[in-house]
This record gives sequence, structure tokens and C-alpha cells, in this order.
Amino acid sequence: MKNNKVLLLILTITFSPFLIAAILTTDYFSQQIDQKQYGEFLTTEFYLPRSDSSLLDSSTQWQLVISPSHKNYDILSNKLNKIKTALGKRSELVNILSTPSIDSKLLASENTVYIATPNGQLLLAYRNEQVGKPLFKDLSHLLRSNN
Repeated sequence: MKNNKVLLLILTITFSPFLIAAILTTDYFSQQIDQKQYGEFLTTEFYLPRSDSSLLDSSTQWQLVISPSHKNYDILSNKLNKIKTALGKRSELVNILSTPSIDSKLLASENTVYIATPNGQLLLAYRNEQVGKPLFKDLSHLLRSNN
């Protein structure tokens, strides 16, 4: 009988830290699993031309990429500036890049806004109606998870 108590005590002491950690982190992991992106992930790997990305400090800044030939360029450019401002202290990690050299045959359309990684890879594409809160949520999540 005494051996069973000792064995139970040893097992409790051994496995209780794992059980406590699982209980404390359950909320965090379920929140991470529920995260979803609003933009469309690009299926092909596409990088910005070096001439465009060399204008930036490409090691630290994410880019919001829009083509100047976009049909709603002025409106969306204004929205992108507001999104950058809404990022607050993280706004210096984002740059708005207006580039005519996006190959629309490889990508969805020239009437699309993109998020590019600091090394120039286009990652997510957004339609006109997604530029705003959906783009802001994805961008802030990317900035939080990559710093």
C-alpha cells in the first residue's frame, strides 16, 4: 500500500508541470489556430524587381505594393497611408511602394494590392474591397509574429 502512494506521488510530481503548462497555454494556442488571413496567398513565388526593392531598406521594412495604373489608385493609396498610420509604433516597419513593374500575367491582376516581405517576396494579394480592415489585420498580425 505504501509503495502505491510513493509511486503516485512520483508520477504526480513528474507530470504536474506538463499538465499545468497545458492548462495555462490552451487559450493562447486556440487563439493562434483560429487566426485566418483575409488576403489570398500567392501560389507562385514572386519577388519585386531589385530596382524597386533597392530603394528601400529591404532588411527591415514590409511593403504594401500598389501599381500606379490601378483603377482606384488615389483612393487606395489614401487607404494604405491610413493603414500605415493606424499601425502606430510599428508604422516605421512598413513602406508603401508604388511600382509599375508588377507582371500582371504572373499575378492576379494589376488592380490588386499586395503585401511583400522585407526581402521583396509578394506574399498576400487583396482585392479593392479588402483594402482596409482585412489588410490591416493581416499586416498587424505579420508584424507582431515576425518581430
